[in-house]
Amino acid sequence: MKASESGQRAKHIPPYSSRKRWPRAIRDRMKEIQQCKQGGDWARASWLEYTLRNAWWGYNKYVK
Repeated sequence: MKASESGQRAKHIPPYSSRKRWPRAIRDRMKEIQQCKQGGDWARASWLEYTLRNAWWGYNKYVK
């Protein structure tokens, strides 16, 4: 489901307003993902997003 179609974002994507309170590990991983996307390494970016969603320190626990 796209955010533009329903006016809601997917459950695994946290709001931007809460991102400033995240630990450094998450923010560093998000920067690395953006660099991979800008460099065209989409396979690595996809893998990093997967590990971020499934890590115990990942952002799923901050979505609540």
